[in-house]
Amino acid sequence: MRKYLKKNILEIIQTIYEAHIQIKNSIEKKDFESAQIILGDCQDAAVHVGTAIEDSEGAGLTSVGFLEEYCETVYEVSTNLSDGYDAVKAHRILDKTIRKAENSIKNDIKVKFEIVFLPYKASMWDSLESVWKATVADSDCDAY
Repeated sequence: MRKYLKKNILEIIQTIYEAHIQIKNSIEKKDFESAQIILGDCQDAAVHVGTAIEDSEGAGLTSVGFLEEYCETVYEVSTNLSDGYDAVKAHRILDKTIRKAENSIKNDIKVKFEIVFLPYKASMWDSLESVWKATVADSDCDAY
């Protein structure tokens, strides 16, 4: 995965954490309609993140599974809002499930660098060759 993509995904997850605070506040104020709208936005963001991960890394990653679990939790919280759902409990369970996905993204998805070596003269290749060989041997780099 490219470094900027991983950074953007983690920023989206931080925004989801901030939305959880808004959900908690809405539930405490008994504004269930706003809470459901924000929950829907959180679910859309999680689906977007999962799609971006699958497009970059392929299917079958554990982080995508955690994001699916998060979407199920969002649905459960959304359907139980009118039943007097506890705001603190909702906030805690939402944070807990998205934290699993966040940790998986941070630890399981490796950043891969693409490096192109372009000597300004053909005679300078011998000075770049040792660096190129080292990057070719590094599994975190795609060297050209």
